[in-house]
Amino acid sequence: METRQISLSFDKAKQWYQGSDETLKVLALQAYTKEELVPSIVYEAILSISGVKPTTCKIDCQSSRFIQTLVELAQLRDIAEYLNKGWKKEEGNTGYFIYYDSRPITTGDTNWDKRHFRVGKHDSVKYPLVYFRNSKDAWEVIKYFEKDYLKVITVF
Repeated sequence: METRQISLSFDKAKQWYQGSDETLKVLALQAYTKEELVPSIVYEAILSISGVKPTTCKIDCQSSRFIQTLVELAQLRDIAEYLNKGWKKEEGNTGYFIYYDSRPITTGDTNWDKRHFRVGKHDSVKYPLVYFRNSKDAWEVIKYFEKDYLKVITVF
């Protein structure tokens, strides 16, 4: 039997994976992992059930990686807005944020994951970060969104 190769864009694979045709789902999973395809579905589901409007902006830039980074950061902000249920970080209240720490992980330290992401806390200051109302939600984002939404954090 003759074998042939096909190319499949990420957007087309997402479309196939989200569709009802099981054969197309299998083909999408041959090109991409489930972890790569699922987070965007979760993001779209959060938007549809929460009423949160997706963050949009107009950028005149030639760097597609820069634009992709901004899109991912906006999506992370939208997810935080949904999880925060109206709470906003202000100076004086406690907010939690996800950050990347490249230092070696100390044995016994449980405040990290295997990719060196950690959850930090700000009490009396507010920086231009994506804040979560509680650390549990920030850790859930780290655990669930292993690939797509967290790579943006390593850029800043």
